[in-house]
Amino acid sequence: FKPPTGIAIKIEAGPVRGGGFLSLEPEIGQYAGALQLSVKEINLSAIGVINTMLPDGRQGYSFLIIIAAEFPSIPLSFGFALNGVGGLIGIHRRMETQALSDKVSQGTLASILFPKDPVGRMQAVIADLSTIFPIQEGRFVFGPMVKLTWGPSALLTLELAVILDLPSPLRLAILGRMRLVLPTEKEALADIRLDVAGI
Repeated sequence: FKPPTGIAIKIEAGPVRGGGFLSLEPEIGQYAGALQLSVKEINLSAIGVINTMLPDGRQGYSFLIIIAAEFPSIPLSFGFALNGVGGLIGIHRRMETQALSDKVSQGTLASILFPKDPVGRMQAVIADLSTIFPIQEGRFVFGPMVKLTWGPSALLTLELAVILDLPSPLRLAILGRMRLVLPTEKEALADIRLDVAGI
């Protein structure tokens, strides 16, 4: 008997819709999962990975998860509105700053900042996260994320995160994605996108 290597679930229960996927790889000690739910106008998503084996083959553990919630606009000042909040937590993980810098131009921030379709893209997102936040005993990463919009019809969308890697040497990364659509997203004549990472 060969046990399953993955479990999927789909939910359609009135106002609650979505699904999830769990990947099981006991031979390398890795268990990854993704969840995406919509409750009326609120979208919740999570993606995470647990390792029970260290890179050198020793028994150990590490944990990394991203959780995000997107919801109808909450007005702020100067035309800005809050559209989402989230966070990243990594235990026995570090931030690989060179890999982060190298991958910004490849759109890798889409795997960190409010990942789109985390269930369908789970393997790609986990691969990006494992490269940027590799396993290392005794180190921890965490940080909040926000999603903001500005202007009529949300002309400008900003996704921002501040990631802290500690203890010493302390590292701080400010990550951002910007999208400017004119005049509207459905009738876009201009669609400008910019990814930024400052370390």
